[in-house]
Amino acid sequence: MQVIGNLGSDCQVNDYQGKKVINFSLATTINPGAQNEKTIWIDCALWNRENMAQYLLKGTKVYLDGVPALKVWNNKEQEAQGVFKLSVDNIALLSAKSANSTTETAQ
Repeated sequence: MQVIGNLGSDCQVNDYQGKKVINFSLATTINPGAQNEKTIWIDCALWNRENMAQYLLKGTKVYLDGVPALKVWNNKEQEAQGVFKLSVDNIALLSAKSANSTTETAQ
């Protein structure tokens, strides 16, 4: 899946079973400019690229390519809840908050 959007907050670098993962949320717009325009939030994970963290700041525009997943559960009121997730394979900075911009392929 390919998506372009803006980071909703600065990323967080976490350690998961001895591997580094960068977690961040991405806002992307479906049907931009149309009456039925909608913003979708995606929880993203970028593995073993902790050097990218310095560039993944709130408001940074990025292109992502990765594997999507939808996690669904029922809340206390038995209403369906869900979150859209993306395991990022490739990332490209389209705008950066830092003076140094880069393009990198995650593996």
